[in-house]
Amino acid sequence: MKTDQLFIKRMTTSWTQAIRILMMVLSGGGTPLVVGVLFILLSIAYSRFLVWLPKDFPIAVLVAIIISLPLSIVRIRTWIQKADLTFLLPLETKMRDYFKVSLYYNCATYLARLTLFLLILLPLYRLRFGTIKDFMAVLIAFCFLQVWNIIASWLEDRLQPFYSSRFIFTLFFIRLLITGWLSYITLIYVHAKISLVLLFFILTVLHTFFLWRIFSKAPRFPYPWILFAKREQKIQAKYVSLAGWFVDLPQVRFPVKERKWITWLLPKLIPQGKPFSYLYWRTFFRHSELFSIYLRILLLAILIIVFLPNFWVVFGTILLCIWLFGSQLPQITNPHRYPMFVQIYPIDPKERRTSFQKMCWILISLLSIILTLVASFTNLLLSQVLGIGITALLISFFFSNFYLPRKIEKRP
Repeated sequence: MKTDQLFIKRMTTSWTQAIRILMMVLSGGGTPLVVGVLFILLSIAYSRFLVWLPKDFPIAVLVAIIISLPLSIVRIRTWIQKADLTFLLPLETKMRDYFKVSLYYNCATYLARLTLFLLILLPLYRLRFGTIKDFMAVLIAFCFLQVWNIIASWLEDRLQPFYSSRFIFTLFFIRLLITGWLSYITLIYVHAKISLVLLFFILTVLHTFFLWRIFSKAPRFPYPWILFAKREQKIQAKYVSLAGWFVDLPQVRFPVKERKWITWLLPKLIPQGKPFSYLYWRTFFRHSELFSIYLRILLLAILIIVFLPNFWVVFGTILLCIWLFGSQLPQITNPHRYPMFVQIYPIDPKERRTSFQKMCWILISLLSIILTLVASFTNLLLSQVLGIGITALLISFFFSNFYLPRKIEKRP
């Protein structure tokens, strides 16, 4: 069996499904409009940021931190499924070609993502760092740094079965620090001293040699099958959840996180006799994507409001956030998400609807209030802020108590 062909087949199937879903998203009535408006808002906010940026602001440090995180946090995608622990495990000694092609694929995708990200930063680079010619040299340097991180991450994954998670995290943390410093030196290489460049080059070589020595002493097998399977499950859940903003898709089994730092409060805040309130809130916080979507939407909206303190921009941003997040909340009531016995609880169906409505009202209204408070610190008039806040709360109330419950009732 040619395992490299197996990887190519899985990759092709996955990309075919992704393109089909993308076409469904693009064919949606309001999707192009929403994406276009969001792109215009971000472009305007970016240009306003460049105009506002003070000359003494340590932008090189900030950009180095922003770049080093996606450079270092590499998740090698292998398309390994849970069933492979049974069917492919006997072929483990012949899986080298499979993972070799996987590394080639990941290098290509991560380099494409890096190039797009750096092109977005091109106006900022020309403003504060150097010319386009310098930018091309920086782009090549970052590409080498990305490939180095991919190889190092692959070696760290291979060491998972043999070393503790604390040791693996230590290796990652050292790599993150080196990547951050190298990113900073790369950005300012026109003005950097040769001694600093040589120093961090030596650190990179030493780290690579240290990691390779550890890997060379470890057995060649087994591969971290469970790690790859869980990672693939998370990646699929993330993409399905993202596409779910725009179209209804068949649900996959979403991974969950414990998040004990917040779930321990639920029994104290939710009164007894409200099992579905507890169930829905617990699902919201432990869901690996829904809670993250809420935070990402909130952060993105805050950035837009801060850099574009215009009445209509702020008002449109808040309405867009209400729609983007509110459209995700019906996922919580999907019966396929819970065990069968949950559906036969001897509880009035109205209690489920009421619990869902209250949860939607709290989350969406809290989103509106936070964004309105952020708008109050901009140059908008108090009357404008009050108008935005009151209108947003009214829309949140209508959205939570009428639109979303009806959307659930129409679900087949």
